[in-house]
Amino acid sequence: MYDMRNPKTTRRRATGFVIPSQDEWIKSAYFDPAGGGMYSYWKYPTNPGTFFDQPTQTSPDPTAPNTATLNPANGDVTNSSTQPLSIYHGSSFPTWCPSQVSANTCNSVNPLHLSASTYAKAYQGSLGTVGQSKTFGPNGTLDQGGNAVEWTDTITPPPAGKKGLRVWRRLHGGVPNAPAYQLWLSAIGLQPQDNKFYDLTYPWLGFRVGVIGDAKVKKG
Repeated sequence: MYDMRNPKTTRRRATGFVIPSQDEWIKSAYFDPAGGGMYSYWKYPTNPGTFFDQPTQTSPDPTAPNTATLNPANGDVTNSSTQPLSIYHGSSFPTWCPSQVSANTCNSVNPLHLSASTYAKAYQGSLGTVGQSKTFGPNGTLDQGGNAVEWTDTITPPPAGKKGLRVWRRLHGGVPNAPAYQLWLSAIGLQPQDNKFYDLTYPWLGFRVGVIGDAKVKKG
């Protein structure tokens, strides 16, 4: 589908597996074919919510989904019975350590050279095991609200004032270390491809695979 030798690659075929475009991602996450929400769009990818509702003393987003609680040993969701549910900023975050490094390294080393306590606070919230929130969007997708921030294949102009040869693409998805407003329809962003700084410091980027047309394998 893509010529990965070309940084500005776009789709080259009418059918096949794709990284969704921004429009496809948004429609999949928020458009309700049954007409729910407002003008057939949900406020969150997890539930219709209430547009323009006002904050209360107990909640800045009264109709937001509940925050997933993650098992700190493996990232599994432990409160999937509390629906609707999404992985975004809450009170728990995984603390497991990759097997290829020591526990001491995990507690003392990070790309920004922060103290362990500061690092844990700044990176509160993280990725959970895919699908375990068990909250489906209006089109049957999982984890479009919360969990990874996902690339789309939509190329966009760079931010104002930015110049150079970098290719910028749109991203979407709730940020697991940010409040509920990052789950809204308007929470889109953009990043340059091949950004080495983000490779080292931002652990929440991911992508979703879609399919266009009939991708059945022909029998030989």
